[in-house]
Amino acid sequence: MDNWLTRETLLIQVRNRYDEKSWAEFDEYYRSFIKMIITRMGVTHHDAEDLTQQVLLSAWKALPDFDYDTNKGRFRGWLCQVTGNATKNFFDKRKREVKRHEKATSDRSLDYIKTYNQADIEQIATEEWEVYISNLAWKNIETELADKVREAFLLLTQGKDPADIALELDIERNTIYVYKKRVTKLLYNEINRLDRELG
Repeated sequence: MDNWLTRETLLIQVRNRYDEKSWAEFDEYYRSFIKMIITRMGVTHHDAEDLTQQVLLSAWKALPDFDYDTNKGRFRGWLCQVTGNATKNFFDKRKREVKRHEKATSDRSLDYIKTYNQADIEQIATEEWEVYISNLAWKNIETELADKVREAFLLLTQGKDPADIALELDIERNTIYVYKKRVTKLLYNEINRLDRELG
């Protein structure tokens, strides 16, 4: 992750459909985020895998004509719209299939389907983005941390008492708060960096 492309450079490069390296990087950064939105909208795991692939294919087709302009909004807003539209189309298609088989009144397999407007989808995407970017930030910084620093921070996030953590790790209680402050700052900076570069 250290030598990744910036968002702008990546988006310019993926407009070339034959740049496999850039597409692999695009897939790595955005696939799980897309799937998080789709799953949150109520699509089952198996269908979410297929639908995520469809969204990535739609993006692959649309990005060569995508006009990257930060003044017009964030890239993830566009990606959210593509994802939301694909998911709504999936739900519409599934409903039509059920009606065609005259199961609409008795088949409960579609109980999970809800109606989402664009504001709902944007809210879901915003919440899932925060989770996604936080997890990615932690993944990026955790290998830079000393073992005890990492363990102390993780134990704190699990709600363990600092006194118990101090005993478990054989460190001073005040040291735990120093570790927490250090890791929180690193995490905050990395989240902001990722949000600028990928958002």
